[in-house]
Amino acid sequence: MGKLLRLRRRRIWWSFREGMAELGVRYQGILNEILDTAGVPVGERKNAQVKLWEATLDQVRRNPEPCRVPRFLWSACAAVLSRVGAASRERLKRKLMLRAFIEEIPSPEERNSLLRLAYQDQGAAFQDSGPDWELLESLSRSYRLLHEQLSWKADELIDWSDGALRPRDVAAMTPPFSDFEDWLFET
Repeated sequence: MGKLLRLRRRRIWWSFREGMAELGVRYQGILNEILDTAGVPVGERKNAQVKLWEATLDQVRRNPEPCRVPRFLWSACAAVLSRVGAASRERLKRKLMLRAFIEEIPSPEERNSLLRLAYQDQGAAFQDSGPDWELLESLSRSYRLLHEQLSWKADELIDWSDGALRPRDVAAMTPPFSDFEDWLFET
């Protein structure tokens, strides 16, 4: 029985680590933006990201709810951003928290377009985005769907986003939901 339990725990642990590795890939763009804003040199960012994920992993072990991961990740990032102005910290926190909600957009085209444009290297993402009118059309559809996601999750919004996203702000948005432009692309 003891050996079976150890094997089971090991299999759960490896599955958990694989999930964390996938999150590392998904959040790499925003983490690079956070580390850049914090003044971390490019050559030290990979190591800095590993440290951020180690701190996040410690919190996830104590509370393994998936909806809490962005909140725990932000907690780890806060120390790195201690010398950055409040407005920059707030913008980065909101952008990090929005990532999980963008993942929930049901339409793959709009979801992937928004993820690519907002969370990849900005120069490369916009260069590969096609004609300007297609980009604007895609963003307009993506913003509408993101607004729907945030509206559907209004009851959990403050808790899941650690206060970065508030239901009243989302409810006050009107088409074309240009607030998202500021939230995702403001530098």
